Amino acid sequence: MLNQCARQSEDQSSSIAKPSQQLWTLAACPAVDHDARPEGEASSSGRPPLSPRCIVIMAAAGGIAVANLYYNQPMLPDISRSFDVAANVIAVLPMSTQIGYALGLFLFVPIGEVVDRRQLVSALLFGIIVSLVALALAPSLAWLDIASLTLGMTSAVAQVLIALAAQLNLPQRRGRVIGILQAGILAGILLARTVSGTVSAHLGWRPMFWLAAALNLGALVVLHRVLQQPPPPLLQPYPRVLRSLKDLWQSYPQLRTSSLIGARLFAAFSVFWLALAFRLSEPPFGYGPQVAGLFGLLGAAGATSAPLISAGRAQRRSGCSIVAPRSSCASSPGCPRPPA
Repeated sequence: MLNQCARQSEDQSSSIAKPSQQLWTLAACPAVDHDARPEGEASSSGRPPLSPRCIVIMAAAGGIAVANLYYNQPMLPDISRSFDVAANVIAVLPMSTQIGYALGLFLFVPIGEVVDRRQLVSALLFGIIVSLVALALAPSLAWLDIASLTLGMTSAVAQVLIALAAQLNLPQRRGRVIGILQAGILAGILLARTVSGTVSAHLGWRPMFWLAAALNLGALVVLHRVLQQPPPPLLQPYPRVLRSLKDLWQSYPQLRTSSLIGARLFAAFSVFWLALAFRLSEPPFGYGPQVAGLFGLLGAAGATSAPLISAGRAQRRSGCSIVAPRSSCASSPGCPRPPA
């Protein structure tokens, strides 16, 4: 989503590309050209866009993948009781997951420029499944922390899917497709707590990780069957791709602004959800993980705004420098005040 602001000026000023001589085939999700132009007028890409069915599948898979980062939050009080540790000790668990996610974004998303993103998606989903099984079988807190770190790293596959969808779509449709995938990811973020809180309240926290492993296995199987083969990757060294991140940071002021705003919002978001389960489990509330998870439903409606904002309508009308600060201000009333 942040990369869209950086690429917006490039997309608008890019010239009409020559039609590609290569045909991209898709077995279960045939491409459908919804933006057919009059005869003699070339499209800005040499291939038809992804079909709506494929876009929905990718959005669902992205939501399933990113949900792995948040399953543990409503279950933290139960996990701390299982290992007989204090809240400040078990808090390392979600922290390890988020640190792993940051590492995955830095290491795995750029590598999609030099390897086949379709194969990268399958490899990362397999890593997610292995990490979830390790969490379900974890005999110690150290095991939980290590498995959470690897789970966070491999869950960056959600952002790889966004890059793949952008790569396989026409530039004029790219914003709307990214918005749909972003909506699926936001729904996964918010509904993950509701699902894990309900499952943990009735079956325990370990069955939740088994269920998550099954969901990600299903996503792996479906995506392996329906994902379109992307164009050949770039022929350049991986370290050079990583160094290009510095160039992007220096070249696009809007990217820097959006990144800093996103980092601060995500920090506040994480602090709120990390503390919520413990606060609700204490007197005078005494609620279990199911109630903590139900709070995720309050924010699920916000996911519907992602296609509008990410599609670029608001950005084209007001600009990223206006949309991002206004979104930040809109989220401020949701931050809880400390008790008197």
